[in-house]
Amino acid sequence: MVQQPKRNMVLTVLILAVLSIFCALPFLSLIASQQAPIALILLTIFLSLALFVQWRLDPGFTVCLVPDRKMLVWIGITGICLVYIAASCFWSSNPADSLQRLKRLGLLLAIGFLAVFAAQRVPPASHRLMLSVVFAVTGFAALFVSEKVFGLLSNTIWASESDEFKAQFLNRPSTYMVMLAWPAAYAAHRAGKNLVSWALVISLPLVLFWSSSTSGALSAAAGFGAFLVTSLNRKAATILFGAVVFVSVLAIPYAIKNEAFLNAAVSAVRQTGAFSAAHRLGIWNFVASRSDEKPLFGWGVDVGRTLPGAEILLGDVESFSPYLDKLDQTFPTLRSSPALPLHPHNAALQLHLELGVVGAVSFCLVVVYAAFSLAKIGSPSAARYTVAWATSWFVIAYFSIGLWQTWWWALSAICLIQFTYFCRSCGADRYAPTEQCKHR
Repeated sequence: MVQQPKRNMVLTVLILAVLSIFCALPFLSLIASQQAPIALILLTIFLSLALFVQWRLDPGFTVCLVPDRKMLVWIGITGICLVYIAASCFWSSNPADSLQRLKRLGLLLAIGFLAVFAAQRVPPASHRLMLSVVFAVTGFAALFVSEKVFGLLSNTIWASESDEFKAQFLNRPSTYMVMLAWPAAYAAHRAGKNLVSWALVISLPLVLFWSSSTSGALSAAAGFGAFLVTSLNRKAATILFGAVVFVSVLAIPYAIKNEAFLNAAVSAVRQTGAFSAAHRLGIWNFVASRSDEKPLFGWGVDVGRTLPGAEILLGDVESFSPYLDKLDQTFPTLRSSPALPLHPHNAALQLHLELGVVGAVSFCLVVVYAAFSLAKIGSPSAARYTVAWATSWFVIAYFSIGLWQTWWWALSAICLIQFTYFCRSCGADRYAPTEQCKHR
């Protein structure tokens, strides 16, 4: 029989080994910068293993293994959303693809909930371990060196200079940088390194404005603005965030068809000379027009690839034709560009197209509720970072990504897990078992 001191030593080694892997966030974040879903799975395994080992082997470990009320509420909200998305598969133009997307999204959410559950209950990180997340962001420098010196293609913001990279991962590197930087800045703050934290916060928009990613620069700048506003008044900042989400999501289908709005947007695009921006104006106008055909419930989840008529070129989109005449000189190849390549590159319009007004309103409610929840998970100072992250998240979703992309939700989950872990105070009192909640 193993003696108690020896058993405790073995237990301590096992727990520290598992937690050291989890807290080696440079390792996980560098994986996330290439494959976010794989990083999320690894993070979930490490956290779950740490919780399981401590629960089974440490006699002094007492923690409630029943999900708390807030998590149950979120599970309920997620379940309702998935039910509606599942229902949309029945009227989808391609039910098979819609069902496949639903399965991936459901599995990803289940993994994310498991990781958050474990992150709430494993021992809180020390200041030294908190600082490790800072190196997750600075670890991108290693990728930069490998690319610049050795010519290796990597998912860093500087890889956007590569034509090959642009064709496959446009805006993805800047998205990784923005999403991972806010948890890193908060971890530095929690570790008492406020100078490091502020350096990350201030340098983020500066670095991204130096890159060629417009959406990355906008999201970093918006996040920085939200950080400052939340520092002054947390409640006002979250209310302002909610108002912006509702107005921008519900108004975009009408604004993108408005003549005055489009003329102003076309003039701005011509001045910048950004082809991707001009192309997206055309995509958004086409998507808004098609959304009008099924405004209430949409065409079905993930139908962008198979939407009837999506294969046409922008030159054949009647509603955008007057504006193409103004853009021809600056962008001569714009007419021959697809009207809808894969997805609309705008979460709000994608929701209107695929899930209708019902889906768009539901999305607004969930995002706003999530922002208010994030603003309350830690101390008042934590709200600056969580609201800033939520703002950057929304801007990226609004201007850049396809809403259902697996890597996007996996990366979002990784950031939420980090916030959950680092927002906890020292000790696990919140999850200590009650008389009705004992693990043995």
